[in-house]
Amino acid sequence: MVAAAPLTVLAAETTTTTPSVNSTACQYRTEEKVLNLQNRAAEQALRLSHAREEKDLRIQHSETEWSAKLAKNRAAQEARREKTRSEQDLRLQKRHLTDAQKQAVTTFRAAVDTATKTRQSAIDASAQTFRSAQDAALSARRPVVDAANATRKTSIESALATWKTRCTGTKEQREQSNKDFRAAVKAANEAYKVSVESAETQFKTAMQSARTTRSTADTQAKQTYQTTVNAAREVLKAALKA
Repeated sequence: MVAAAPLTVLAAETTTTTPSVNSTACQYRTEEKVLNLQNRAAEQALRLSHAREEKDLRIQHSETEWSAKLAKNRAAQEARREKTRSEQDLRLQKRHLTDAQKQAVTTFRAAVDTATKTRQSAIDASAQTFRSAQDAALSARRPVVDAANATRKTSIESALATWKTRCTGTKEQREQSNKDFRAAVKAANEAYKVSVESAETQFKTAMQSARTTRSTADTQAKQTYQTTVNAAREVLKAALKA
């Protein structure tokens, strides 16, 4: 890969040698610069591709970890629930419950099971909503970045096409062409940066909104579960006291 030519090299073009020699040197520098820019564009495309792949892998890893943690927590909760019921059965057997009281215990446990399934369904739904929002945010950001990158490439290529014609000009004309070319490349890179930063800001805003929505839904699901179970427990207590 050809190293980037220092900017001072562009400004150092003179007409101190014969026109033919100077033109040949100018053409050589032009070819060198073209190759350098082509290599740089390829590197930028590769970095963008790698960044996306890494982002996708991080998202996939995060989702896998979240799902595994959720499954583990649910399994632990189920185990605790079964253990608690077994212990309750042993205690209740000593109380010689009436049929009505036994039915109250069955009704309570059914209420807990239903509340648990409702909570799990709500959390699963909020997770799916979050993933959909995340996919939408990614889908919205990538075309903007691609368009910005394409615009930068086109702008630089246009400036390069103009710059390549400078070799037949005077020293002053070539120096001005060098300045114009550097300014065009700088403007193209800055425009790209602004577009990408704007897209990133919109992406982060969308993701923060998605996280807040999921958190609110999960909290509501847990509160609804707790309220339902507490109410069922009070009914059971009253039945067992009767």
